[in-house]
Amino acid sequence: MLNLLRLLLVSCLLQCLIVNASQDSKIPSEDEVVPLNLTVLAPESIPYHYFNYDDASVVGTSVDEINSHMQKANLASPTFRIYPWKRALYLANKQPKTLIMPLSRTPERENDYVWLKAMRETFFSIYSLDDTPLTPEIVREKNISIYCENAGMQCLLLSKTGFPEKFIKENHGVSHDKFLDLALAGRIKYFLAEQDLVERGLKLRRLPLNTLKKVYTLNKPVSDYLAISKNNEPELINLLIQIFEK
Repeated sequence: MLNLLRLLLVSCLLQCLIVNASQDSKIPSEDEVVPLNLTVLAPESIPYHYFNYDDASVVGTSVDEINSHMQKANLASPTFRIYPWKRALYLANKQPKTLIMPLSRTPERENDYVWLKAMRETFFSIYSLDDTPLTPEIVREKNISIYCENAGMQCLLLSKTGFPEKFIKENHGVSHDKFLDLALAGRIKYFLAEQDLVERGLKLRRLPLNTLKKVYTLNKPVSDYLAISKNNEPELINLLIQIFEK
C-alpha cells in the first residue's frame, strides 16, 4: 500500500512538471498547435483589416500577415474584431491577451506598450476639390476648417504640424470613405486622409485620381504598429516578441 501511494505521488509530481513546462514562453514544437486565445482589435480600414459580410469574418492584408507569423510558430490564429479605434484602444488596455492595430508609436505611449511589429507606414495629406495649396498660416488667416478622423494620431498630427487646433474638426467614427463622399458632394472642403485609401476610394468610384488634390502633405510618414499593453503577463509578452521578431 505504501509503495502504491509513493507511485501515485511521483505520478502527480511529473504531471505538474509537464503542465508547468507547457506554460513556458518558448515557441512550441512543430508537431503541436497551441491556442493562446489572443484577440486583435482594429478599426475598419480596407484593405488592411475589415469585416467580410460574406462569411462574417475579419480579413485583410494585415490580418494575413499576423496569421502568417502565428502559423510559423505553430500557434492558433487570434480572434480578430473590428471596433471603433477609441473603443479598441480602451479594451486593449483593460482586457488581457488583447492586441491592437494600428497604433502610432509616440513618446507619450512608448512605455505603456510593447511594440510587436511595424505593420506599415502611412502617408497623410490634406485633400480638397480645390488645388490651391494650404498652409497653417492660410488656415489661421481665413478661418478654414480641416476635418479629420479621431483615430490613431490623425488629428493630433495636424496640430503638431502647426495647424491651429480650433480649426481642426475631429469626427468620431467617420471613415475616410465618408470624408471622401462629403468632399465630392461639396459638403466639406478640406479633410485629412491616407493617400492609399483616397486613391482606392476614387478608383472604386471610377473617378480620375486627380479629382481630389493634395493641398498639403505631412512631411513624415506615420509608422503604425501591432502592439500589446505592458499590463499583460511577462511570459505572454516574451512569447509574442519571439513570434514577431522573425
